[in-house]
Amino acid sequence: MHGGGRPLPGPGNLRPGQGFLVTGSGLARKSPAAGPETPQSRAIFTQRAELDTVASQQCPVETPAFMREKSQRPPRKRPASLPVRPLPASAAPGKLPAALPETFPDTSQGLPKAAQPRMPAPLAAAGARELVAGKLAGFGGITWDWSAIQAFTVDRINQVIAARGVAAEDLSAPRLDIAIPAIEAMRYSALKDEMAVLIASTMDANLAHEAHPAFIEIIKQLTSDEVHILAALPPAGQVLPMVNITHVDRGDRVFSSVRYVVPQRLAETCASRRPIPSYIDNLLRLNLVASPSNLGISEQRAYRDLLDQPFIADMEARRPAHLKAEIERRVITLTDFGDKFRRCCLEGYALPG
Repeated sequence: MHGGGRPLPGPGNLRPGQGFLVTGSGLARKSPAAGPETPQSRAIFTQRAELDTVASQQCPVETPAFMREKSQRPPRKRPASLPVRPLPASAAPGKLPAALPETFPDTSQGLPKAAQPRMPAPLAAAGARELVAGKLAGFGGITWDWSAIQAFTVDRINQVIAARGVAAEDLSAPRLDIAIPAIEAMRYSALKDEMAVLIASTMDANLAHEAHPAFIEIIKQLTSDEVHILAALPPAGQVLPMVNITHVDRGDRVFSSVRYVVPQRLAETCASRRPIPSYIDNLLRLNLVASPSNLGISEQRAYRDLLDQPFIADMEARRPAHLKAEIERRVITLTDFGDKFRRCCLEGYALPG
């Protein structure tokens, strides 16, 4: 029962093969197979129409506000489409025309000069080979072949063994895990002497146990100035003074700084003083040297001599009056690993003792 109307007949009141489908506008008969229209079916549709009328009166549907506003908007104007030139009539369906429409530039002969990308002129095969050979010609004097490496290594190892006074019974074959990579690195490394000294250390029974395969990669990452710094440092356990100078204003804002000021005799081993902070950073990274923050030298004269260097005095003379200099007193020392590296790879410290 709905809205006070009469009940719809159930499925039991329909003949076999007769039924209804639910559609957007109500009920519809399934198919013509149900037979011609009868008074009973006409009554059913009449009842359904009465029910729809009662439902619409008792349950009115209100259109939402946003839909009413949208329906009241003026229609949106579509942008005018660009004119399209029709294809030539001679073009066959499904195929491109032989000539493009006049609307587009003709690219059959290449792009116009203004639109063509600039491409480098190709080199002739012979010219390209000569150019590349000229660029690589300088490596001939730098990269060694096996004969040059062998002659240098044999002579240098003989000199090191003689300088150390290694007895014949203490002399052994070199360690292959160190000798072969070191010989390969000699072809291009600027520190060939250090590589040869390392190979000689593996042949000395007094030092072979201290040689480490990592020493080869460390030598590859060092410059000649960094080798000079290592050679000039005191033995492990002894320290040298080192300071960091920072210029700050009254609000403790940092304006400039000078890092790793080392004694003058150590700085003079380098070709230039300017890259010394980078050298110290690299040596710290490789764990060859250390600068513990909790260590210092109690004797202030060591730091006073350090700060009396001429470039420090010149820097302080040019310091603005509103800045003050803060001095951090540090030390630099050789690590145990750095001490073994120096004994095995640097000639001046290769002798035991």
